[in-house]
Amino acid sequence: MFMARWDGDLPADRAEWMALMQPVFEGAGGAYLVRFYRGEAGWKFDLDWRPDPRAEDGLLANGPESVRFNLYRALIEQGKPLDPHWEA
Repeated sequence: MFMARWDGDLPADRAEWMALMQPVFEGAGGAYLVRFYRGEAGWKFDLDWRPDPRAEDGLLANGPESVRFNLYRALIEQGKPLDPHWEA
């Protein structure tokens, strides 16, 4: 499960952003909040992750760091204006 919010103006193609993000979070354990904010060269984002307390084995197929990388890749490959310094 995930939710997304943008600080400042929403992109005109917000629905497309949401559709691109959906597959990234499928199979990711827990709940995520993605917060987009403007960087010097495009959008940056933070992830807030809450583990699922119902998870029985404690193992994650996709942890927060891999989700972060996969999210960046999914958006940048479709031409979304992300800051290339996304880890900063």
